[in-house]
Amino acid sequence: KKLIIEYHGETWHPRKNKLTETEWKKWRMPFTNQTADEKYRLDQEKKKFAESKGFNVVEIWSSDNYSDSIKKIVKLF
Repeated sequence: KKLIIEYHGETWHPRKNKLTETEWKKWRMPFTNQTADEKYRLDQEKKKFAESKGFNVVEIWSSDNYSDSIKKIVKLF
């Protein structure tokens, strides 16, 4: 299987559906100081590139329930 499991620590990757509008505007990537919009766009570009090469991309978030994350992965096998 062409599978990529992308683990997103929410300190390093902004999660649109978990942040309020105010939190999104204040969010900054440690070390690079990228905004949430910039980092999110780069993450989406990376995902689209991998998918264009035939990879399945499963995104796991640090705040996700561990069992649900495993189910996402197992579903692809």
